Amino acid sequence: MIRFSFFIAMMLVTLVSTNLVLAQDEDQDDEAVTTVQVRLEEFTADFSNDERDHFMAIYGNYNLISVVKIVREDVENAIDKCADANPDMEDGLEERYEAWDDAIAPIMDEASANLDNMIKVQGYVKKGDIEDFFEFLDETREAKTKNIDKVPVSTPEACEHLLNTMDETQDRLTQLLRTTLVSLPAEEEARRAEEAADSEEQPEQEE
Repeated sequence: MIRFSFFIAMMLVTLVSTNLVLAQDEDQDDEAVTTVQVRLEEFTADFSNDERDHFMAIYGNYNLISVVKIVREDVENAIDKCADANPDMEDGLEERYEAWDDAIAPIMDEASANLDNMIKVQGYVKKGDIEDFFEFLDETREAKTKNIDKVPVSTPEACEHLLNTMDETQDRLTQLLRTTLVSLPAEEEARRAEEAADSEEQPEQEE
């Protein structure tokens, strides 16, 4: 589960990004996954099974949301490069990109809000500790993506392909984000929200 979650998150950068020539080092892929695996096992070592299940949902959702952010940046960059290289296609490219991003942005906001709520309703680990763990994930992902050469291809044929695949990437990204909205049953989230409300009546731990 641990290895799968981070590996899938990293692979989505290459599977969903379009019009990019990518060069990766598989040994560095394995090293990044192992680093995350060790840190995650240490972070959740004292969790109960239920707490671990809940945190793994938080962890998976954070990974997906973070990768969608990366893909949005990559697609925007590819659109800009295509528009610069092919002025006759600029209007069509920018119009399609605007519609593409407008479709993804609302579900992205909803997914982010749901993640924030999942963190808020839990009471088994400090919010600051989760934020520190997320920072570690971001640093690991950034170090990994620095080793991926992303070169937007801006030939007319490649840019036409970009336009033709935007329906697919739009559907894929919105579907991925929607999976973050159903990570736990509503009853479980309601129970945790009630527990969190009760805990607020107790002295708060320092973050």
